Amino acid sequence: MTVHVIGAGIAGLACALTVAEAGRRVVVYEMAGQAGGRCRSFHDPRLDRFIDTGTHLIIGANTQVLRYIDRLGSRERFTVVAPAAFPFLDLNTAERWILRPNTGRLPWWLLHPGRRVAGSRLADYLQILRLLWGRKGATVADCLEGPLMQRLWRPLTEATLNTAPEEASAALFARVIRDSLMQGEQACRPYLAREGLGPALIEPALARITAAGGQVRFKSRLCALEATKAAPSALRLQFESLTVETEPGDAVVLALPPWSMAALWPGFPVPAAFRAIVNVHYRLDRPVRLPGQGAFLAVVGGLAQWLFARGDVLSVTVSAADILADQNSATIAKRVWSDCATALALPAAPVPLSRVIKEKRATPAYTPDGENRLVPISPMPGLFLAGDWTCPDLPATLEAAITSGLRAAAQVLFSVGTNRIGPC
Repeated sequence: MTVHVIGAGIAGLACALTVAEAGRRVVVYEMAGQAGGRCRSFHDPRLDRFIDTGTHLIIGANTQVLRYIDRLGSRERFTVVAPAAFPFLDLNTAERWILRPNTGRLPWWLLHPGRRVAGSRLADYLQILRLLWGRKGATVADCLEGPLMQRLWRPLTEATLNTAPEEASAALFARVIRDSLMQGEQACRPYLAREGLGPALIEPALARITAAGGQVRFKSRLCALEATKAAPSALRLQFESLTVETEPGDAVVLALPPWSMAALWPGFPVPAAFRAIVNVHYRLDRPVRLPGQGAFLAVVGGLAQWLFARGDVLSVTVSAADILADQNSATIAKRVWSDCATALALPAAPVPLSRVIKEKRATPAYTPDGENRLVPISPMPGLFLAGDWTCPDLPATLEAAITSGLRAAAQVLFSVGTNRIGPC
């Protein structure tokens, strides 16, 4: 029996590793020249530094991610901000504050001005009840308003759902809040990959898959998929340079982005709208330290949203960035650097060496229209699905990707009568 996993992003690797360590033969096919998908690290020749395609902030609430990290033996590759602390800067007023949730589920930290948003009152946070008990079909902006919108709710909504509060699903954002802030400090602790996501998550997974007997084939783009008459679940996989016909008992896992799935299987239900994320990486003339244990800073009142520092590289993330993504890279780098220079008290000119990465379809648009979306069902026997977008009750995050990969692996192994699915 062979399990063919199409796609070597986080979801595909989590699935492949689980199946391989359960003793099944695995072959992973990846259209790119390296694994990782939107979570890959690479050497940028312009900056002469290794950078991540995008920043993915892991927190304590991401239990599947943390278990996966432990499974890979990568915990030592992360810096944990404990106790949890989220430094903010308002570019318009120059005010700074640090959000500090307390241990336990009773949010007594809201009683302390030094632990909450600058200038906020306890009464401002009571609006969260409107979010948690909001009506079906409501947006975040329908439930939350006032001074905290720009200083807290908008940054958190766009960071987690990659969708502006005016159109973001209140129900999904409520789940994010329940799983993180409402669980207390430990669930909010940031985990920062010291050397990048590739060395922390991708390379260890590839090593373990191959150690378990699995194969990974790069530059293998799946062009077509069709059923054959050899067996009820037999499939023909047409790649650019080879054709693979599955045998009885084999399984195929499609760990692909939704648009690739739609191209392979016209009419298959996938998200229709997407939102962009723009990341800008700057190489500075010296290492920079930010307030979050020297590693990160949330910024409001400007274009830049989250700043991350690793050595002399400053990485900036802008979510819900559809309009920004349509601008040219030089303009983006200049505009974003203006905010960074203000935040770090550095010269606005010249703009440092930069690399702009645009993900125009980074995530689905998490609007109320998607609240009734179900976990997509495989269109035929022997075919299974993975990918962050296949978990409609979670935002498109590392947590969703790993959850979907483990789910697909469990389905594959159950279908062939294997109860042991590895150390999940």
